[in-house]
Amino acid sequence: FQNNDKDNTQFQVYIECNGTHNYTNAVKFVQTIFDAAYGGAIKMLSTQACSFDLCSIVDTFGSPNPVVGNSMFYIGASTGGSQWASSKVSFRDCNRDLQGPTGSATWDIECESTSDCITVGNYEVRDIPGVSTFFPQFNFHQCTNVLVMNCPDAVITNSGTSQVTLGPS
Repeated sequence: FQNNDKDNTQFQVYIECNGTHNYTNAVKFVQTIFDAAYGGAIKMLSTQACSFDLCSIVDTFGSPNPVVGNSMFYIGASTGGSQWASSKVSFRDCNRDLQGPTGSATWDIECESTSDCITVGNYEVRDIPGVSTFFPQFNFHQCTNVLVMNCPDAVITNSGTSQVTLGPS
């Protein structure tokens, strides 16, 4: 997916279940590249059993590009018809290329507090050797049953006291 005009207000992909069905089920993104995702790569609301495998966020850095306006991956509940919480969402071997979310208003992965069963494994952010260091930024808003493993130097915000399990890192 490309964001040629470098819009920083809209997600590149937006999936919301707000009709007669309870949730969007079993959507899988594999080896997907989100280019210049200044408005965020994807927002999924009321989703279940969805996964992101080997997905990459690239080109969210440098002047004259705009500031990142939304988190790269946003998982939550629809405000429309279904309002079901998202659950069983996994991120495996995904990455971000250099600058992007700072963890102050935007994150690599952001989940609403109603989300449940979120797994993040091997998420990394590429550095510029000897020049600057960047870290994955996750905000779980104290959602339940979160597993984060093998995410070097991840910065976790709003983890909840007993709801985030950290694997080896």
